[in-house]
Amino acid sequence: MARPVLSICSGVHFVEAGGRRFESVRGLGALGVAAEHQYYAGLQDGRLSRNVTLLGGLAFKLAEQHGLDSIVTFAADGFDGHIDHMATYLAGRYAELPHYVRSASATDYAFEGDPQMKMAAMAEHASQYDLAAPDFWNGMDLYRDQLGVEYYQPV
Repeated sequence: MARPVLSICSGVHFVEAGGRRFESVRGLGALGVAAEHQYYAGLQDGRLSRNVTLLGGLAFKLAEQHGLDSIVTFAADGFDGHIDHMATYLAGRYAELPHYVRSASATDYAFEGDPQMKMAAMAEHASQYDLAAPDFWNGMDLYRDQLGVEYYQPV
């Protein structure tokens, strides 16, 4: 069964060449998520903390419409401390659905994905990565095996 993806922000590069939404459509497509299963809230970067209840409501509605029993967001620390990333965690808690976040522990729930698909998805996000830089792809080659497995824990 195809799982829907809710993308929250339009991104800071939204007006440039179709912006990050265009990149997201193509990137998620590379991961096998059809355009009809992609949803975009279109909120502005840097302002998600002002919209936590709205985001939680959107997540709950999407889950209800598609019969989903859980959601995945960033962890409470937002992975990198970005306030928008932390807001997704709070919105997930607000939605009151079983909630999972990324984990570094191999003892948690493992999701195995196709590293080639992930590399193709990353390649679609040219506004966020300098894909021409040799260090980018050399670094990705070093982690290619790790790109295939992600770990999640319930919160």
